[in-house]
Amino acid sequence: MRWVKIGVVVVGALVVTALGIDASDTVTGSRTTLLASLMGTTHTAVCPDGMVELKNEARTICIDAYEAGVGSDCPILEPHSVQDTLQNLQNAACKPVSRAHVYPWRFVSYRLAEQLCARAGKSLLSNGVWYTSALGTPDSASACPIHEQLVSRTGEHTGCVSGIGAFDMVGNVWELVQGEVIDGKLFDTQLPDSGYVSAVSGEGVPTATVPTPNPLYGADYFWREASGTYAIMRGGFYNGQNDAGLYSTQAGITQDFAGEAVGFRCSLVL
Repeated sequence: MRWVKIGVVVVGALVVTALGIDASDTVTGSRTTLLASLMGTTHTAVCPDGMVELKNEARTICIDAYEAGVGSDCPILEPHSVQDTLQNLQNAACKPVSRAHVYPWRFVSYRLAEQLCARAGKSLLSNGVWYTSALGTPDSASACPIHEQLVSRTGEHTGCVSGIGAFDMVGNVWELVQGEVIDGKLFDTQLPDSGYVSAVSGEGVPTATVPTPNPLYGADYFWREASGTYAIMRGGFYNGQNDAGLYSTQAGITQDFAGEAVGFRCSLVL
């Protein structure tokens, strides 16, 4: 049985399979590979506090350094159900924050995560932006929360950091990203069957899978359904074990699913 934490399903049904990712960069509006144009951080801070800088040839993209947490103006600081998240949304001052040492905002569905990022003047990460922001993150239990029993506070695992300075992109909570998988396709790209990742596109999208773990891809796993419409999550969760990692992708959750091991982070294009 693959290690996919479902949590408590409050809205919708979870289909335990999933995943897929776009081979085009929806932020730049082109098919330019973000990996090829990744420049990393600069010495001059241009992003808001709590965000790190990802540069490509066209523009600067700011990425939440931490998985989204609940802002101090929200009535419920630690949601334990989707109803708690909905109650927070009723307060116009309630916004997600990127801040160290808070719990990730969980019990959020794909559509609710879109709304929350928009409320902060941001958007969910595209698949390509997520991948390039996660590059360099260690894929090991000694650095990242992938063999834990409970979720950790953001940034608590100080060694679980990417090349541009984004924390917990491997493990802790699954991170929802932009895109829909419809009948096994992400846009016009046919995704492989569920299995261990054995090849990826320039944006980290699994393009081939095999029945046994592939160490070149961190023994990471890929899930998808043959038919239906699903959201996409990346990176694995706190007890994902060896299945969690940079290439771990799940695209078999319904868009209204919200659970204890699912979170998100936001981005901002300058």
